[in-house]
Amino acid sequence: MSLLATLSYWLLLIEVWLILGLFFVILEVTLDGSMAIFLPLGIGSFMNGAALKIQHSTPIDSFTFLPETWEQTLICFAIFTVLASIALRFVVRHKKTDSTPDINDY
Repeated sequence: MSLLATLSYWLLLIEVWLILGLFFVILEVTLDGSMAIFLPLGIGSFMNGAALKIQHSTPIDSFTFLPETWEQTLICFAIFTVLASIALRFVVRHKKTDSTPDINDY
């Protein structure tokens, strides 16, 4: 089997993306825990697995935006990872609600 056929086979499997997502989330929890690198990759992998699951469980040509080739799968993974990173940035952003000054502000 050629390299492209092997790559096409493995990148279109839902289980591969779920295992990658779980691997990245475990790496995030065990290593740094900064939610900067591995957590968006894990969330992007889970979202990519969900998109592939939707594609496999619906009739042909019902959703045209879902990935059908390994190139489209990697592009969707990149887009999902960037969206997860932006969403995590908004979630983690802290607003100062206390009126007392912080001792670390100079």
